Amino acid sequence: MAFSLSAIAVATSPDGRLVARFGHDFPLIAIDAGGAHAPRAAEGCCGNLAKAVADCEVVICTAIGRGAAGHLAQAGVGLAVVAEGTTVESAVAQFRAGTLSLGGGASDCDHGHDHHHAGGGCGRTAHGG
Repeated sequence: MAFSLSAIAVATSPDGRLVARFGHDFPLIAIDAGGAHAPRAAEGCCGNLAKAVADCEVVICTAIGRGAAGHLAQAGVGLAVVAEGTTVESAVAQFRAGTLSLGGGASDCDHGHDHHHAGGGCGRTAHGG
C-alpha cells in the first residue's frame, strides 16, 4: 500500500502500543491521514529500513543509530525522537497537531553488533562502528 507524504511511520513495540527504537528488531507501521495502519518490513542494511518508509513524511521513534538517521535524511524523511514510554497514539496526535518537533539525532548504539552490512553498505561493517 502506498501512502502520500502525509503518512507517518512509527517504530513500535511488538504490541504496537508504544513508540520504540527505529531499527532491525522493531516493528514499523505507517499511518495515513485517515488513521489506517499498514505494517512495513525491511531486511538487511538500515538503508532498506529507510527505503521502507521513503513515502512517509516522518519517522517517529525513541532512538535511532547514525546510519539509519543518515539514510532517512538522504531519503527526505523527517525524524522525530520521543521519550520512551510514549504511546503511538499520543505521538501521532502530537505530530498532527504540530506540537512534536522534527529533529533529534542518532542515539548510542546499544542493540548489539552481531549483524553486519554486506559490503559495508552503511559505511561501516557494523552499526555504530
